[in-house]
Amino acid sequence: SSSSSSSSSSSSSSSSSSSSSSSSSPSSAPAIEYAPSDGSSPYSTNVPAPPGMNASISAHQRASSGKKTRSSNADLMQKRAWAFAKSPVQGIFMVVLMTWLMGTGVNIFSIMITGYGLMSPLKALLQTPTEFAKFRHENNSLALPMLVYIALTLVSLLVGLYRASRMGLLPTGADWLQGLSVSFDESE
Repeated sequence: SSSSSSSSSSSSSSSSSSSSSSSSSPSSAPAIEYAPSDGSSPYSTNVPAPPGMNASISAHQRASSGKKTRSSNADLMQKRAWAFAKSPVQGIFMVVLMTWLMGTGVNIFSIMITGYGLMSPLKALLQTPTEFAKFRHENNSLALPMLVYIALTLVSLLVGLYRASRMGLLPTGADWLQGLSVSFDESE
């Protein structure tokens, strides 16, 4: 019985010592000394090279790697310009799907979708130069991506115009018949 009481007292003392050591550890953490203890400048030039750095690379090799970086930036900007130029294709399919789902009836929703199908390409055409200014680089020609973007945006505009025509919102030849004067040739 005495051995069981001594073991329980030793376990309680060990748990109290572990809790006291864990609670006192944050306050007893050593402070980090950033300045050198010998009084020298903290900005030492005798810092070893990081792992993987080759100290024998010449300035010429560094300059040529800079040219590769510039050309890779030009390639990246050209790829981004082409990706942006092809982006209206997604809008064309979305407008076609929405107009097909709405039918040809004239109601507020179909008019709103048709208005979106007409206004969105017009806004895109007006913002073409500012949108492609992000991709400008001295080694890239943006003429062809801009032409593709404009052509695809015009296709999207034509889809909207076709939709408006099918709904009867665009004037046709029958709308102008009342203004035509009909003259009969009575000489026959």
